[in-house]
Amino acid sequence: MSANVEITDTFDQWRVKNNELLVATQTDGSSNFIKLTNTTDSTSNTTGSIITAGGMGIAKNLFVGTNLDVAGTTNLDAIDIDGAVQIDATVTVGVNDTGYDVKFFGATTGKSLVWDESADSLIVTGTTTLVGTTNLDAVDIDGATQIDATVTVGVDDTGYDVKFFGATTGQHLLWDQSADELALVGDTKLSFHDAAGGENIVASSDGHLEINSATTLDITAPTVDVNASTKLNVDGATQLTGAVTVGVDDTGHDVKFFGASAGAFMLYDQSADQLIIQGASADATTSTGKLLLSTSLTDINDGDVIGRIDFQAPLEAGATDSRVVGATILAEADATFSSSVNSTDLVFLTGDSGAATEKLRIDSTGQTTFADGAIDVNIASHDGTNGLALGGTVVTTTAAEINKIAGGTSRVTTAVASGDGILINDGGTMAMTNVDTVSTYFSSHSVGGGNIVTTGALNSGSITSGFGTIDTGASAITTTGLISGGSLDIDNVLINGTTIGHTDDTDLLTVADAALTLKGTLTVGVDDTGHDVKFFGATAGAFLEWDESADELEIRGGAATPGKLLLSTAEATVVDGNKLGQIDFQAPAETGTDALVVGASIVAEADATFSATVNSTDLVFLTADSGAATEKLRIDSTGQVTFADGAIDVNIASHDGSNGLKLGGTLVTSTAAQLNAAANAATTGKAIAMAIVFG
Repeated sequence: MSANVEITDTFDQWRVKNNELLVATQTDGSSNFIKLTNTTDSTSNTTGSIITAGGMGIAKNLFVGTNLDVAGTTNLDAIDIDGAVQIDATVTVGVNDTGYDVKFFGATTGKSLVWDESADSLIVTGTTTLVGTTNLDAVDIDGATQIDATVTVGVDDTGYDVKFFGATTGQHLLWDQSADELALVGDTKLSFHDAAGGENIVASSDGHLEINSATTLDITAPTVDVNASTKLNVDGATQLTGAVTVGVDDTGHDVKFFGASAGAFMLYDQSADQLIIQGASADATTSTGKLLLSTSLTDINDGDVIGRIDFQAPLEAGATDSRVVGATILAEADATFSSSVNSTDLVFLTGDSGAATEKLRIDSTGQTTFADGAIDVNIASHDGTNGLALGGTVVTTTAAEINKIAGGTSRVTTAVASGDGILINDGGTMAMTNVDTVSTYFSSHSVGGGNIVTTGALNSGSITSGFGTIDTGASAITTTGLISGGSLDIDNVLINGTTIGHTDDTDLLTVADAALTLKGTLTVGVDDTGHDVKFFGATAGAFLEWDESADELEIRGGAATPGKLLLSTAEATVVDGNKLGQIDFQAPAETGTDALVVGASIVAEADATFSATVNSTDLVFLTADSGAATEKLRIDSTGQVTFADGAIDVNIASHDGSNGLKLGGTLVTSTAAQLNAAANAATTGKAIAMAIVFG
């Protein structure tokens, strides 16, 4: 046939009996039973070489030489397509709850994409590349996957959970869309630099988050806020290269550093505005709170300062002198140090108008020297029962009685009666006798006799038997120099018993330091397990260190400066009685009422209203016996030293004729008993004269 042939019911030549089949009844020539030479393409169901209004049943394979265009739904039990296929509508394989496997092979042996209907899964064998946007309701990937473009899950304000499982049960990464957060579930780590390395963030347990680094953790920001409701715990060594501020002005926080021994710590108590250094709770000589001031010098020479404590009012409104350090306690080398020498003096300085100057020095041998000048050593408690003691014996002689020995011309009485006492130098020992004994002696020793040699008037010349020169002047005994008889020297020293200074001001030590303020409570270590804390200064070698192994605070100066502790006040208008600084000594872990009270204090106290030319400051020493510590010794701004009134002895225990009390640099060799004997003489000046002559 050379044209289109339409097979219909009216085409009788080809119609068979039952109007269903066009049958080739003979085998011969049936290979091409229906063969058309017309090559017209079909573009619809009404065009082409063969057109049928009904369906077409094919018992064997169907081969299409070019394209197969199916306009409706195609149901295929099995199909083998060797060429390109374009499907412009939905492809459905199977029906709901009855599916079929679909398999796509790749160019490489063993690589395929399979929809496994029995597993309800899409299985990719080999590498899969998705080009373009892929929308997946659910996907299970068992192999490695490489995605070369953006992966988007959901749309803005409508998201979906994304979960990545690990090799360990319960460990996974979850993007929880309902909570809008990324969760590392369990103790899954967020690692940096490399997997399983030391740099990670992990929640080791519920409520415990760790940030770990094998070497260094850097946090860089203009401001870093760490908000801890209870405490900030740092277990390892910590180095701070910038300023540390705890709290703000007038709102501070406690800072506590524990030592290696139980009960030992250093605490800045913000509520009390004071620094507390508490020793260990063990009952031992080393359990006291300790403050160590040291220097970085490696070659200590005489005069080098090893450590110092300064007292100051740096915010005083008067400026100039009022802001200068008002008092200082320093430790000064008294010789060149060596393996067998560490001679050190304690030096006390106070200011009056300008820089503080030395007023008192205790040298390495225990010698105590008050600075030269108009300085009184005032033992206010000296009343015959308490006061000055030499070698443990209280000197009962009053200042007025001692002044008579110095040649005072005042006469208490000129009457001499039987039984009156006379002070006699008995072979180098002062002893009391009476006028009756002297009278008996004189009765057998007349002037000009063999026992008394006339040498001329006592108002001229000298006694050459070793007693020295006596110049009576217009009185019985006067002198413009020293009275030295090997027992007592007095040179520019006034003891009158009336100039008594005392204060009940026991305010706590206040420390203000603009260089370091803390913003929150800081605790280093726990009780009996502390850690070193070190603050470096601007000078090489200078630092402040809480040494937990020694349970002590060390302040070390640079190579050319001593370690310094500055105690200052924020008071802007300092007046007489204001405290510039205070050091308290306490056993707060003791039991009992008084045992818990501060036992001793050193206070720097203003002695006048501060101004541009005045910073007069006293150093006050307080000790306690039963209750609060009270003043016992004061070194005022001019160097005057006053011992407090009351039952107080000033005991120079070393006083033995070779060591002990010195006046004006000269050793007083008289014993307390000898000085007390002078107190019983009716006329001390007359008794001394007779003792010198007849002793």
